[in-house]
Amino acid sequence: MGSVNLDNTGSGSGVVLSSDGTSLLLDGTAIGGGGGGAALYAANEDNPTSQPSATGSNDIAIGDGAVASGSNSISIGASSSATGSASVALGIEADATNTNSLSMGYQAVASGVKAQAIGNFTDATATNSVALGNGSQATAANATAIGGASAGGSYSTAIGRNSMNEGAVATTNIAAMALNGYASGAASFAASIDNNTSSYGATNTNTIAIGNTSKATGSSAAALGTANQSTADLSVCLGHNNESTSAGAFSIGRYNWTPQSDAIGMGMYSKA
Repeated sequence: MGSVNLDNTGSGSGVVLSSDGTSLLLDGTAIGGGGGGAALYAANEDNPTSQPSATGSNDIAIGDGAVASGSNSISIGASSSATGSASVALGIEADATNTNSLSMGYQAVASGVKAQAIGNFTDATATNSVALGNGSQATAANATAIGGASAGGSYSTAIGRNSMNEGAVATTNIAAMALNGYASGAASFAASIDNNTSSYGATNTNTIAIGNTSKATGSSAAALGTANQSTADLSVCLGHNNESTSAGAFSIGRYNWTPQSDAIGMGMYSKA
């Protein structure tokens, strides 16, 4: 290859610039990192007209059509969008649209302030909401949905799916919690119901329903076991297929029916 001789106008000797076909050489020594270590990234664009866009201060956008427009935001993945201040969107078509929001996964959406949506098709749409796991939906302030569940009440928590692959549901009221069940009453709790519709579970204030297809629909009622129904205020069922249908009624055992207020039905096939 050719070379260029540079004479020194001062007191030292001249230098020679040349190339070996790969590197720029100064007096025969490679300079400027030419021919150095392996590249730290690679790109293979199939649509070079859809470039990433980073328009906010200190933004980073990587991927076909990625957009980062909120200050200090990061968007990585094709068609991802980080438009909230200090937001982060990671994944194809992931969206983080509010302040300090985080979305990770295919079509994950975090649109509430400080919301977090992690997993494919997750949605965290309210302030401080958290959706973790594919298909989880947290749509009320401070709600948490995990494992494909749906939390739609403020401070509510819903975790897991039932045997029919339906997500647990905690909805409507404050601080409801559902674990493989349906909870819609304020401060209600439903677990192991294996049916996530409003036909079962804990649907009134301060209710508890635990066990396959049990339901507690009266205020402060409790149904524990399988197929129990506590439908009146302060009513309780323990066991299997019991019914407490008047205020303060208590049924324990199997197949008992307690239709009288403050009555107790015990054993099997009793009526009180």
